[in-house]
Amino acid sequence: MIDELLPEKLQYQMNIHLPKLMDFFADKMGELGYRPALFASYSSVDDGRVGHQGGTLPGQIFMHWYGEKSVIEAIDVDELFWLFSHEVAHLYQREGADVIETADSWIHEGAADYFAGLAFESILPKGFLSQKIKQAEQGCLASLEDNPVYLDASRKNPRVHYDCGLLIINAIDKKLKDQDSISIYELWNLYSSKVSAGAPAGVDQFVLAAKPYLPSEMIKNLEKLKTPEFSALKFISKLVADNT
Repeated sequence: MIDELLPEKLQYQMNIHLPKLMDFFADKMGELGYRPALFASYSSVDDGRVGHQGGTLPGQIFMHWYGEKSVIEAIDVDELFWLFSHEVAHLYQREGADVIETADSWIHEGAADYFAGLAFESILPKGFLSQKIKQAEQGCLASLEDNPVYLDASRKNPRVHYDCGLLIINAIDKKLKDQDSISIYELWNLYSSKVSAGAPAGVDQFVLAAKPYLPSEMIKNLEKLKTPEFSALKFISKLVADNT
């Protein structure tokens, strides 16, 4: 289906790199045990709107573009690969991605973006993850400057879960590396295994899994992130400064 939708140059990129993407995640996070299906679609609209949507269901990835036909022809190869990498990462997040509270969405969206970036750099090393982190810094901090309370900011702009989440997961990974601890993939799998065993997916279980491996100050801040009295702006601004 995707071959009928995408221009030839993009078909080539996907046919070459998607298998590598699956191999990357299988190596880092374990085999899925099934072969997922990929569905791509396009709808023409004449009201000036242009964009895309993506999502996953058990064993399936869905991608949809809308706008004028030229939208498909103009798709950037790197952005397309990033998009697919993000959705594939969701599959490998398994039960850990099924967060119950919307306020906890930064866990799976931020991690999916970060995992996508790591996969991208492994397959097509060109500094794309660094670009995405810079973009996330601008987007996250701009939103938090208007609404320093995370819940308020994310309700106004759900994109906060992606941008701020990416920065938080990036900072967590750096702390794990600084302490020569487990990998970010192992941490995710520990958290996801708790969910598989019956624990509710969300910040509480993620922090519980991370607690033995991260500084106590970071753990406390993660626990407070969605509380109304906590300044997410100060917390994430410091994360950005420490990782610049």
